[in-house]
Amino acid sequence: MDKNSREILDNWKLELGIKTDKELREKLDVERPTMDKWISRNSIPDMAVKKFNQVCKSMQNDNTEQDGYWIKKLNQKVGAGTSVDITDIDVIDEDDRFFVPFAFFKTLMKNEKLRMAQVDGYSMVPMLHPDDWVIFEKTKEFRGDGLYIIMYNDNLMVKILQKTPRGNLYIKSTNKDYESFELDEDTQECCHIVGKVVKCII
Repeated sequence: MDKNSREILDNWKLELGIKTDKELREKLDVERPTMDKWISRNSIPDMAVKKFNQVCKSMQNDNTEQDGYWIKKLNQKVGAGTSVDITDIDVIDEDDRFFVPFAFFKTLMKNEKLRMAQVDGYSMVPMLHPDDWVIFEKTKEFRGDGLYIIMYNDNLMVKILQKTPRGNLYIKSTNKDYESFELDEDTQECCHIVGKVVKCII
């Protein structure tokens, strides 16, 4: 489902590390009645999108010491039901980053370990929907039950990983219409952990 104008503006505030519509209007150099029209008509003009992108680029260039993280985005989506073929998990779009204030996380994170990716597929509904974003910390280790980015049979996926009493990994889908399965000693070699999800942006 496409996001409405209110959701888009709220996401813009999150990306810019601000909290109020007033601050956003100042960044975009627009008056309150103008923004109110965007919301009531559920339509944001192209000039506003262009201005937002300019502000983001300016912040990336000038505010390297800002109180937050500039997180690199993966070029590829992560599959949730639809597998996404990928040959190199470190392929990064260096020019496309997302700003997150320190307060977004409960603990201090290592910026160089953070990545974010967009979700593709329906197997993790209602936890995740297509086009949602996940922020993950790069790691090859299992760090307790939770949501992970994994490489399974050369496909990049986002799934819940759990450890079974037998010590095997259980790959879980939250959508009951999709399969969950346990990996044994043989199939476990086909699954490689890429990172553990620390935040979801829906």
